[in-house]
Amino acid sequence: FKTIKGKKYAFRADGRMINGLKFIQKDNNGKITDVKADDDDSRPFDNEDDFFDNAIEFYEPNGYKCYYFGGGDDGAMRTNKTSITIDGDSFNFYFEKSGSNKGAGLTGEKDDKYYLAGMLVKAGSDEKYQVVEKVTLSNGKVVYKKLDDAKAFLDKVANTNALAGKEGSTKITIGDVTKKAEDLKEAYTVNTPSADYFLVNTSGSVVDKKSKSKDGDDYVYVTNKSGVIEAIYVED
Repeated sequence: FKTIKGKKYAFRADGRMINGLKFIQKDNNGKITDVKADDDDSRPFDNEDDFFDNAIEFYEPNGYKCYYFGGGDDGAMRTNKTSITIDGDSFNFYFEKSGSNKGAGLTGEKDDKYYLAGMLVKAGSDEKYQVVEKVTLSNGKVVYKKLDDAKAFLDKVANTNALAGKEGSTKITIGDVTKKAEDLKEAYTVNTPSADYFLVNTSGSVVDKKSKSKDGDDYVYVTNKSGVIEAIYVED
C-alpha cells in the first residue's frame, strides 16, 4: 500500500497497480501476501451468491479483507459508503474510513444495518424480507449469512407445526398472533426463539420491533418487540 498525493493505492510485488474489487491478505507488517480477483478460479465473487458464500467459507476465516480500488485505471482506494456494480447489479458497500483497517470492507453493524466484507446484507427485491443468521467462524469472528427463504430458516430452527388448515373455527396461536386454523395454509411456531436470527428488508434495515412482515412467497414472519422471530405462517 502506498499514499500518493493524498490518495491510497495498492501495488503487486512486480509494481502493477491493483484496481477494482479485490480480497487481499496481508502479513503482520501490513505487506500484501495474496490478492484474489472476482473471477478467481476456485473462490470467485463475481455475483452476489458467490460473494457471500466465499466470504464466509474462505476469505473471512483466512484473514482476507475486501477492498475497492475503483473501476478502470483509477486505482484509488475507496472508503465510506459506495455503490459497486457486480454482475450487472448495483450493491451498497461500506469500507472503513480510518485506523489500521482503513479501506477494508466492514463485517459488522453500522447505522443499524449489517455488512459482510463490506457488502450490505439486505433482502432481494423479489424476496422483500429475508432472515439473516449470525454465524461464528472457527477464528471466533462473527459474520452474517442471508438465508434463501422461510423454509431455509425453518430447517435451521426447531419449530412446531401449528396444525393450520383444520376445519371449523378452531383458533391457534402463533407467536403473538391468533387466527382461525381454517384461514391458514401453514403455521409454525419457533420453539426456542433466538437473537441469532433477524429479519431485514430490501434497504437492509433490521426489523427490530413487534411486527408481521410478509415476504415475496407470502410467508408472514411474526417478530416480538425485540425483533426476534417467534413464528411464521401463510394465510389461505
